[in-house]
Amino acid sequence: MKNKLLFIAIFVVFLIICSFIILSMEENNLYLVEGKNNIVINDSEPFYVKTLVELNQDIEVVSCKNEDYDFGYVNVFGGVGENFIIYPNKKYEIIANKDFNLVLPKS
Repeated sequence: MKNKLLFIAIFVVFLIICSFIILSMEENNLYLVEGKNNIVINDSEPFYVKTLVELNQDIEVVSCKNEDYDFGYVNVFGGVGENFIIYPNKKYEIIANKDFNLVLPKS
């Protein structure tokens, strides 16, 4: 009887842990550290960099390299630079002033 209760308790804990992992994967969570971060945003509709910065005030700079030129957006004075579109599956550099989970716009 004790073995059966122990098995059920371990199984319930395992299910709870799996649920948290699945829920965190659904949100496309990206954890940024203070300083420079190179990220690729997957499974998202395109959105403007200004929207990303408005949702994440700890972003200092977002930049991207294109075939022809580099462009960026600085979070100062309401936003300085080109308000470019962030596309899925493309690499971006984000400089953050502290560690945080990146919040993406809802589609």
